[in-house]
Amino acid sequence: MPMTHRIDVRKGTWESISCGLKPLLVHIDDRIFTRFSEGDTVRIHSGSSHKICTCELLAMRRYKSLDELLEKEDLTKIAHGGHNEARNYLLQIYKRLPEHYIFVVLEIKLLSVGRKKISTG
Repeated sequence: MPMTHRIDVRKGTWESISCGLKPLLVHIDDRIFTRFSEGDTVRIHSGSSHKICTCELLAMRRYKSLDELLEKEDLTKIAHGGHNEARNYLLQIYKRLPEHYIFVVLEIKLLSVGRKKISTG
């Protein structure tokens, strides 16, 4: 049975997802991702704002190193700009991590964009 998951991302990342420009998300693999399956719903929140993208999880791929991820994924679907700019962006974020980290790439399909309902008490 499909599940619904929540992921918080930076404002710039959220904006790229909400426009359909970024169909791939990269994260450090964590226990939370063991519960994710293809067909699940992923609600992506923009930091502390109330903006939400609702997406379908199409696929999930794991990589044993950043180098493997950089070699196998279409980097222009992960970050802004061309291949080299996207590569430099990912290196800037993740290169300082120890070698043993495993990366997960979530391939998503944007379903809707909206705002979180705020309780006025």
